[in-house]
Amino acid sequence: MAEEKKYKGKVLTRRLVFLLIVLVFSVFLLLGVLMSKESFNVLTDSFNRISVGISALVAVLFGPSLVERELEKDRKIKEYLERYPHEKFPTDWEIIQSDKHMGAIYLLDKKDKSKHHILNMKTVYDLGWHIYSRTTISDALFQSYKVGDRIRTQGEAGE
Repeated sequence: MAEEKKYKGKVLTRRLVFLLIVLVFSVFLLLGVLMSKESFNVLTDSFNRISVGISALVAVLFGPSLVERELEKDRKIKEYLERYPHEKFPTDWEIIQSDKHMGAIYLLDKKDKSKHHILNMKTVYDLGWHIYSRTTISDALFQSYKVGDRIRTQGEAGE
């Protein structure tokens, strides 16, 4: 339910941005027809300068959090690939799922017999683990493994 509202909110935002762009473009077309060429050039030059200024402010306000998020994602990718390198698959670790709860995927650390929930497919793709097949095991065996930390590079559970 929450994901559906989130999706509808994104769609609504995209539509509003599109409508705003169409409106601004239409106003400029109308002004281009109604105003003299010199006045229109002054107007568009001023609009351009204001747009650049607003873009710079938006970058200053929101840029650092985006950069920080990407740096955190890169740090997590490096950490997980050091713990579970590709060349150690399937001897030291493998990707498993319970036959009772198909679709929820876990990394099985064979060294300490712990299962780590991989929260979403974005994480699987970030780590390059999408190339590996999942092993489906019985729920009794699945439940016998101790629970380890969750694995997530970005996004929320189920994305």
